Amino acid sequence: MAKIQAVIFDMFNTLVEDGDSYWMSTFDHIVYSQGLNISGQDLRNEWIVFDEEYRSVRGKEDSPFYSYNQAWISSFSRVYEELGLDGDANASITTVVDDMSQRPMFADTLSCLRQLTPIYRTAVLSNADDCFLYPVADRIEVEFEEIMSSEEARCYKTSPKIFWDMIDRLQILPDECLYVGDRQLEDVQGPREIGMFTAWINRAQIPRDPTLIPPDYTIGNLLQIIDLLA
Repeated sequence: MAKIQAVIFDMFNTLVEDGDSYWMSTFDHIVYSQGLNISGQDLRNEWIVFDEEYRSVRGKEDSPFYSYNQAWISSFSRVYEELGLDGDANASITTVVDDMSQRPMFADTLSCLRQLTPIYRTAVLSNADDCFLYPVADRIEVEFEEIMSSEEARCYKTSPKIFWDMIDRLQILPDECLYVGDRQLEDVQGPREIGMFTAWINRAQIPRDPTLIPPDYTIGNLLQIIDLLA
């Protein structure tokens, strides 16, 4: 590995937890707070159909950019109309954002960051909206040099543009950066394409997809980054 100057992190499911149980709790919260005649699980199952439709096209060059807020409001509006539910899409988004803003850190997050920040520049680059990314970053209690959301960049990982935007912010070379994220597609392909080193954090030890660009390193927890850089 070249002399690394900066370690750039994805946020959700990398530094903070964002698993299915949290989303299930959010949908239960939506159903309860709005008195909807449906289970949280059923509402989420229907909503996911529209959300995946949005995700399937969001990175294509001919597709307009929509923030998560814009796309999720559309998804909630469509699912409420399809199911004949008197749901409030805006209130549902408020619940989602509030819950995401409170996602807990992984047990190894603070220890890793506290060891890195005296030596390396640290930053966050995440597919997220500012309204839930910044509150989470503020709770981590470690000051990142830069924080960039897909909403600010107006594009999503895996687009090389979002990684180049961060490089421009940091004013360093791509091969002086290590990008750390939990998704093999979004967090490996984009940074590898512009020449960053990549560490895929695979906490669940899922098999690597051989059809995708391999990461430079695969780690099971954040503290292994310290050993990599050493």
